[in-house]
Amino acid sequence: SGLPNYTDTPIWLSQAFQNIKREWTNEEILGYVYPPQNFSPPLRQGYFYSNTGYVVLDLIIQKASHDTYRNRLQNLFKTAGLNNTFYPVPT
Repeated sequence: SGLPNYTDTPIWLSQAFQNIKREWTNEEILGYVYPPQNFSPPLRQGYFYSNTGYVVLDLIIQKASHDTYRNRLQNLFKTAGLNNTFYPVPT
């Protein structure tokens, strides 16, 4: 996808370090990756893992189904009988 990892963003790392229990909204996370200032992170070539892709996926699922990525996964796990598979939730 070429999306940069939000966890590679120095400003997000600083904020996350200051409050490790904070739960971020999708919009907040994307704001760190693509801030309103004149900044455009470089696109990366080839395959690499991007945690920002999961944020975008959650937004797409919410828009298309009016449900969350978490709920959709839990429903999938239950339907498939996957009793020891889970989606981690911060506590």
